[in-house]
Amino acid sequence: MSCFIHFTPLYGSYSEGPICYLLDIDDFTIMLDCGWSEEFDTEDLSVLNSYINKIDLVLLSHSDLAHIGALPYLICKLGLKAPVYSTLPVALMGKLTLEEVLISVLQERAFDLFTFEDILQAFKQINLLKFSQQFDLTEQGAAITITPLAAGHSLGGSIWFIKKEAERIIYAVDWNHARDRHLSSSMLSQIKKPSLLITDSRNFLIANKKRNQRDRDLSGSVIQTLTNGGSVLMPTDVSNRVLELLLFLETLWENQQYEKFSLVFVGYRSRNVLLSAQSMIEWMGSGITKMFDSNQRNPFDFKHVKICTTLKQFEKLPLGPKVICCTLNSLEYGWSRDFFLSFCEKSLNLVLFTSRDVPGSFNRFLIDQSPISSSSHKQIKLKVRQRVELEGSELEQYLLEEKILKQQEENANKAMDFEYAGEYQDVKDEEEAFIKLKEIEEEERVQEKTLISDEVLGTDILTWYKKNQNNNLRRVHFAMFPNISEYMVSDQYGEIINNSEFPTSNLDDDISQIKNKNENTCILTLPLRKDLNRYINDEKKSESNEDGKFNEMGTNQGTSSGKNNNTSSDNNAGGMEIEKKGGIGMFGLFDDRSRTLEQQKINQDPEYVLKSKIQDDLPFDNDKPIKYVEKEIYIELNCEVKYIDIEGRSDGEAIRNILPKIEPRNVIIIHGSKKSTTSFRDFCLRKITPHVYNPKNEQKIDVSTYEKMIQVQFQDDFLQGIKFKKKGEFGISYMDSIVELPQNSNIPTLVHRESDNEEARDPIFLGNMQLPILKKKLLEQSIDSQWVEGSLIFKGVIAIKKKDNEITIEGDISEDNYKIREIIYSQYGII
Repeated sequence: MSCFIHFTPLYGSYSEGPICYLLDIDDFTIMLDCGWSEEFDTEDLSVLNSYINKIDLVLLSHSDLAHIGALPYLICKLGLKAPVYSTLPVALMGKLTLEEVLISVLQERAFDLFTFEDILQAFKQINLLKFSQQFDLTEQGAAITITPLAAGHSLGGSIWFIKKEAERIIYAVDWNHARDRHLSSSMLSQIKKPSLLITDSRNFLIANKKRNQRDRDLSGSVIQTLTNGGSVLMPTDVSNRVLELLLFLETLWENQQYEKFSLVFVGYRSRNVLLSAQSMIEWMGSGITKMFDSNQRNPFDFKHVKICTTLKQFEKLPLGPKVICCTLNSLEYGWSRDFFLSFCEKSLNLVLFTSRDVPGSFNRFLIDQSPISSSSHKQIKLKVRQRVELEGSELEQYLLEEKILKQQEENANKAMDFEYAGEYQDVKDEEEAFIKLKEIEEEERVQEKTLISDEVLGTDILTWYKKNQNNNLRRVHFAMFPNISEYMVSDQYGEIINNSEFPTSNLDDDISQIKNKNENTCILTLPLRKDLNRYINDEKKSESNEDGKFNEMGTNQGTSSGKNNNTSSDNNAGGMEIEKKGGIGMFGLFDDRSRTLEQQKINQDPEYVLKSKIQDDLPFDNDKPIKYVEKEIYIELNCEVKYIDIEGRSDGEAIRNILPKIEPRNVIIIHGSKKSTTSFRDFCLRKITPHVYNPKNEQKIDVSTYEKMIQVQFQDDFLQGIKFKKKGEFGISYMDSIVELPQNSNIPTLVHRESDNEEARDPIFLGNMQLPILKKKLLEQSIDSQWVEGSLIFKGVIAIKKKDNEITIEGDISEDNYKIREIIYSQYGII
């Protein structure tokens, strides 16, 4: 039986931007990825409003913004309820990517589309699968099986294999046929004859260099710049291809011994990215496993790569040429944007891109013009946005407005308390006030009843009441069920304190928290950012401590020999003494104890990062009043700009070699420029299948296997007495029936056709056996045969021939003849 299959690109067709697609299998709707651009324009997601409640399942293929960026917004703002599935690395690295991007955005502009809590909530809901793990969706009410297969592009990146009955659907975007240092190659080539292949055309017109040539170009450009006295800026993604790049640079530094040049990875979540990578070795290629076994050291426990999460940590590094890998790849904002503004005007420096961003980004603008020599002296106009703390009159005005708002809020709260809860006062005063108010109400009632004026009645009581109504004679409303009036218990010293409301902490716990707390530093700013971000406490220099307590760096200053250790203030800029204590190592200024504790948590529970909050680790104080400013500047582009592709995507040559061998019956082409999509379509029509589709955004297409397909249902007793024969994963049987259309349903019903005389019929053979396979089966039964002019000959007396899917056995009737027949019959499904 076949299925009704429909495909709808919501966005990501005829473009290289973020992607999101819908796949309908019968009445079950699957969302394939949910990316978002770095602009976070809600108009990009407006198309989702009409589909959000129809989605039954979400599959995530990679952990970058283009595949996973809209997930928190969909779940926490639009109310997506469908279960989400991905591999562990995609979920974990995806969370770190969104945290990094959100921190970077908050330093550029106001942002309220999702928060850190939304990210945490969204990624906690992801259901995790392993590579090649078949997961049955019967609990979701669908007879569908999903399986993630290695894509080879990113850590945990997946090709999704979706199966229902005889339909086999492959969703493969951003896959890599070649093996990387830390990843195995894609498993796409191992799949044969799927019903439908959904793949991208982004790299169809690209020709990649061989890996050895690429490595030589990369290392040559880096080393030449460093030896000439310049530094290298390498904008990277947060957690995907940066792992391959860092592994290559670490190997280069180790083999060539370039210790005099600093190698740095800068990013707000860079530390967590590498700690997470260290805990997921089993998700990587065999080369990493061998390296781990032979060296007895985690390949991502780098010796030469320094990790910096703040600019203060970066400034602690030794002076001189450096290689700086920093986020984000687009250069639209983040660390890379700030460093670029400092790099671009120096002719000795090199800005080296290793992957392309979407057209229209600053990254793509520079790559399209690369290579740019240092003698070009181009002038570029840029917009610079920054988060600035309020000062002077602006701060005073802000504080005044806050004070007014706070006062208004307090007044509103007091009015609410007075109206609904009364005042807290002594019981005696409350009873007296109640008695006095009763008297006043009685006087008012008498006055209204007799219509006597104030002058006749007298105003002593009323005047006294009006003067004191705002004091202790306010109208008292007593608590009504189920509320209970509360009164302060006091003595001659004031209100009695309940000690349980003021718990004291354990001193040992406090010390442990101090030891394991991440470093609190003050982030200094780049030339165009003044007081941009700031931790709560500035970094303080350690002081010597003779009694064995932990100092600011988390190192024990006590000595058993009676000699005092040197203080960290005596260390040089390079931090040689700190390095011995775990100060500047792989993780910059993070101490060994903090690093070890967090690494232990991640090793014990790889999902630790998915569950952890980061609000206390922000590089700015959310409580301080700020504003966002924007200005246009002109910069001189005097540095050299190059692009060397290590994106980890298959190029056009690999696509042209692999896809014809897969032999898909239907192909849907997505995610690529108009030119690459058209070229890919023409190739598929010539070499693969006539059923090729390249739909536009929001264009729903029907890719059901058969154009004329009728869905039927069985009569209640129809299957009784019918015997099925197993063939592969299916049961096969011959049925003789007629079709009836029930009055209360549009679905036809199959019922038995009753016949007094059943006509004899020839058996039906299902399958397509090949003679080479038959020769192997015969040999397993100790029947040796030889090839003679395309036929199998046994002992020169029995010939087995095949022509037009028909098997012919020629020879004498013998025991061997019948044995060969039985072997042939066993290869077919016979009904």
